[in-house]
Amino acid sequence: MTSDPALKILPSSRSKTIELVLLGLVAIVVFAEGYRFVTTLSGSIGAAEAGTYLLLLAGLLAALTSAYALQPARRAPAAGPEAEAGDEGRAGRHKPWIGLGLFFGYVVLLGYVDYAIATFAFLAAYLKYFGQYRTVTVLVVAAAVALGSAYLWQVLGVAMPRNGFSFF
Repeated sequence: MTSDPALKILPSSRSKTIELVLLGLVAIVVFAEGYRFVTTLSGSIGAAEAGTYLLLLAGLLAALTSAYALQPARRAPAAGPEAEAGDEGRAGRHKPWIGLGLFFGYVVLLGYVDYAIATFAFLAAYLKYFGQYRTVTVLVVAAAVALGSAYLWQVLGVAMPRNGFSFF
């Protein structure tokens, strides 16, 4: 290895490896559980639908994890205090907790409003806080994903939370 600070890999690349391993393990566990539902619990009411939902979720998670794995690791700037602080500094340390809080808020919201509305609110908040997108872009993407996924689950026969106003 060289001691050139321009080539020093930041802890974010190590964190990325840990994230990839954890995401991969979650995808495997979700797939195994969905497969178990479909094959062994097929006589139970709703087991096939729940298993199919888990299989689709595992596939989506595996695809997104693979896409994330293909992104290059971040490297430090040439030199200076920014090289040691990382590319996000101290403010970036709270982002995982904020993301987790948004997710828990989404789960709670699902108990009170329709799936599409809760998904729209979660994605809009998540993209606005973590993304570098304009508000119009955030609203269009969140609406497209929320309505598109709600329609997809409806077509596939997967039961989703329906509380109050419903689109489909």
